[in-house]
Amino acid sequence: MRHQKYDAAFILKGAYRLALKKGVDSVTSRGLAHELGISTQPIYLSFQNIEEVKELLSEQIFRDIQGKHFQAIETMQDFLTNYSRFIQEEKELYFVLTADQRMQTQSEVFLYRFFEDCLSKEYQLRSYEKQILFSRMQGMISVLIKSGELTEKIHLLEEMILSDIQLIVDSRRTVAMTK
Repeated sequence: MRHQKYDAAFILKGAYRLALKKGVDSVTSRGLAHELGISTQPIYLSFQNIEEVKELLSEQIFRDIQGKHFQAIETMQDFLTNYSRFIQEEKELYFVLTADQRMQTQSEVFLYRFFEDCLSKEYQLRSYEKQILFSRMQGMISVLIKSGELTEKIHLLEEMILSDIQLIVDSRRTVAMTK
């Protein structure tokens, strides 16, 4: 009887599928072995432990998101449009990122990097102003998802964030003019 080799790439693809189906918490040795139809032995022959699988899975997920949705963004409008498109086109993946605490933290750091970069190219905002805008955007997305109206109201999100940015810029000008 021939033995099939199960390499790291095969196992990571299975971990990705499992995470999309049931969330990152379901990526356990037994859960992954069950998903792949193998024993746990090939997992431990390719990886030191399940945490290593999860770490590599996380890296792969963020590489994929960046490649598909955040490759060529220059403006805040680009960021908002691409972020909206990502949420709409990859709902399962978006929910995977928000359901697991570790993935949620990593996704916020990942997204904030692009958000801040786009803001910095167009506006001179203070760090706390960027953080407030990012938190507001994330909160609005959460509300729209919970209400089931994300697809229909996504343009409002874009308009409100751009309006908030302009409000900050305008208020700075007003303060500077009164001094």
